Amino acid sequence: MSNLWFYQFSNWFLRAVFKIFLRVEVRGVENVPRAGALIIAISHSSWIDPVLLGPNIPRFIASMAKAEVATWPIIGGVLRLYGAFFVRRGQVDVGAFKIGLEILKRGYAMGIAPEGHRSETGKLQRGREGAIMLAVRSGAPILPVAIWGGKA
Repeated sequence: MSNLWFYQFSNWFLRAVFKIFLRVEVRGVENVPRAGALIIAISHSSWIDPVLLGPNIPRFIASMAKAEVATWPIIGGVLRLYGAFFVRRGQVDVGAFKIGLEILKRGYAMGIAPEGHRSETGKLQRGREGAIMLAVRSGAPILPVAIWGGKA
């Protein structure tokens, strides 16, 4: 799990960076439950989409990331500290599924991109079954989050 201090500091830092360099508009954040298991399902058309999630949602989110990122110098370690867990895409990753269930069982929020990869066209792609399976097995609601305009 995340180092909560690191997670909070990172979100503070990212909000400051966004304020200076990006125009980020967030709508509906008042509808995000402050506690309890929650699956946050994001659209994913840019590398920056997952980076926008944590600083703009007022609770801890353990996000699923592609396993390849875990091996990237610096980034992999930073994401682990931030609370990310990794999934091997293109196969049934039982280990990642169990981690997701445990996160939800503990009453945390989990971030997932149901499309399984970035959309090269920016159009919403067909989702994979993972988010639905996690919701059914855990009883956690799914909060759909649309992110657009993030081409960076």
